[in-house]
Amino acid sequence: MSGEITIAEAARRHGVSTE
Repeated sequence: MSGEITIAEAARRHGVSTE
């Protein structure tokens, strides 16, 4: 369960950082 949330949060955080 934590693995899926970690990946989803990381992707969202990276997307905002990249923009």
